[in-house]
Amino acid sequence: MKPVKLWERKGVIYICAFLIPFVMMMVFWAICRIYPFGDSSILTGDMDIEFVNFYAYFVNTLKTKNDWSYMFAKTLGGDYPGLAAFILHDPLLFLLLLFPRDNIVMGIEMIFTLQVSIAGLFASVLLNNRYKTSLTSLLFSTGYAFSAFFFGYLVLTIYFGALMILPLVIYFFLKLIEEGKGFVPFVITAALFIFINYHMGFMLVIFLILLYVSEIIKDTGFLKRFSLIFISGLTVILIDGFFLIRTGLSLIGEKTTEGADYGFYRRFPLSRLFVSMFSGTSRNDLRPLIYCSVAAFFFIIIYFLSSKYGLREKLANLFLLCAVIFSMWINTFDAVWHGFNNPEEFYWRYAYYVSIITIALAYKGFISIVSGDEGEIKKTVLSDSHSVIITAGVMSLYLIGLFILKDPHVTVETLCVNVLLIFIIAGFCLMVMKDEKYLKPAFVFLLIITSAEMLYNSKTAYLSLNALGDPLPEMSEFKADYHDIDEVISFIK
Repeated sequence: MKPVKLWERKGVIYICAFLIPFVMMMVFWAICRIYPFGDSSILTGDMDIEFVNFYAYFVNTLKTKNDWSYMFAKTLGGDYPGLAAFILHDPLLFLLLLFPRDNIVMGIEMIFTLQVSIAGLFASVLLNNRYKTSLTSLLFSTGYAFSAFFFGYLVLTIYFGALMILPLVIYFFLKLIEEGKGFVPFVITAALFIFINYHMGFMLVIFLILLYVSEIIKDTGFLKRFSLIFISGLTVILIDGFFLIRTGLSLIGEKTTEGADYGFYRRFPLSRLFVSMFSGTSRNDLRPLIYCSVAAFFFIIIYFLSSKYGLREKLANLFLLCAVIFSMWINTFDAVWHGFNNPEEFYWRYAYYVSIITIALAYKGFISIVSGDEGEIKKTVLSDSHSVIITAGVMSLYLIGLFILKDPHVTVETLCVNVLLIFIIAGFCLMVMKDEKYLKPAFVFLLIITSAEMLYNSKTAYLSLNALGDPLPEMSEFKADYHDIDEVISFIK
């Protein structure tokens, strides 16, 4: 057995999977001129209206003398259990204690940076353990970390603590189904996911059911795991039972389905959904945010065109992907995902499942072209080249067609950027299929280009959906307001 090269060791890959998004986040803060790289603040939307105050309350509670029993009571002004279950259960929030109270925004930025970086790390764990251990997986793990959902809804950091561990939950769940192993790690990660945000935990249950069905389509033999899956799910509920009951009692009378709309109608034109997969197209909140890099979009098409994977497997994965997309498309099913209700403004709160499915399948499409423990290139057939050319052609024509039809999300800038990216990715594929010596330099080049593309998209999504075209608020204004409020609170006490 040949020794594993340093850059192909899992430990090295995992470190890179964490560090690359971390460095990219520093660049993101800088290009958006957000404090400390500028005077702009992330306090827009709900982050400014409520969440920063809840975080400040969290810090104040831990740093000052308080009656902790009050937090478990539903009393005048003390609806803490429901509030905490939705906002304050992320373990990373304890990092806020390291920052001065008037600089809590900096602490929130650090938490978001870590959430994105850890998401990249755990996506790498999923890809390298389930499919193939390779440094090239960084292209896709970073794609999950920089998916549009993270940056379009950056002000809602309450969700990202759960999203960062989602790849682990999926990995252990699949291991439980396929091998009957991983009971304990699945229970722990799933329980933590639900604990961090019970609302997302409800959506996780729906997704795992769909995932199990897709696995059964792939192999009916997995039906024999039903009892194991049921017991693991029951164990998760028992672990989270106290907090779920406490949360439910806390929310009695506050969250109702009265007036919910269950009408069976389309939420958006399905034919134009996939424009959301292109970089820089997130211009408003009227479509699901499913972008996870143009490379991922390219290689998921390669996956479905590849002859190296069986038809039954493809149908199973297509079912899973379409089930989530169809749920977003039809209002009736969308309401079910949102707890039999209709969300306000922040729509399709489970769109990231399309992104994680795309990332996993795209990596399989990628390794159908590039394979071998030593980074060797598979002996390819003519159809592989045809698949690359067809994919590049379909994606380009689709984008050009939307531009001709004057789709508001496709501008001259986004058209040029994305078509160029498509041809760069196609060129990479054709180059490495021709000669394996091009793999390493071509991959490094592709990773750099794709990272730049992700930053371009993250800035576009963040500014378009949060700043709404206006300048970001200034950090100096927050600090002034904070000191004024602090004086009022001290006077009241």
